[in-house]
Amino acid sequence: MRKMRTLLRFVHCCCCCFLLLLPPPLWVSLAAAKQLLKYRLAEEGPADIRIGNVASDLGIVTGSGEVTFSLESGSDYLKIDNMTGELSTTERRIDREKLPQCQMIFDENECFLDFEVSVIGPSQSWVDLFEGRVIILDINDNTPTFPSPVLTLTVEENRPVGTLYL
Repeated sequence: MRKMRTLLRFVHCCCCCFLLLLPPPLWVSLAAAKQLLKYRLAEEGPADIRIGNVASDLGIVTGSGEVTFSLESGSDYLKIDNMTGELSTTERRIDREKLPQCQMIFDENECFLDFEVSVIGPSQSWVDLFEGRVIILDINDNTPTFPSPVLTLTVEENRPVGTLYL
């Protein structure tokens, strides 16, 4: 039993020493890899609208041009700036009702676009993949229309419950 504890302590120390040898940006990426990037966007917005900054949300410092970002998977509706990590929409307008994955979704459920971003460190010293989700918020773009703005209905006093009026 004592040998087992000693072995576990040795392995733990080796792992800690290994982490200390890693470059600091990799520590950041290892910690951030566990989180899912989440953004919100209203449907029917104009083209090329800013959604968020992946770099700042992951705590990655940019500006020197050493860290690059690439949208690996996602949608035809999203794009990312390779140098700044700025996530934005493309020229295609996002209509929640026309997205195939959102056509049978009701108000209590979220409509979203999933994406993956790869981040490449200085001189390709490290590469990491992050997952994200853009929740598409519904706006009232399909308001109901009625043939007449006012409807007058006369209901008799002693009609039974459940009587239909057409």
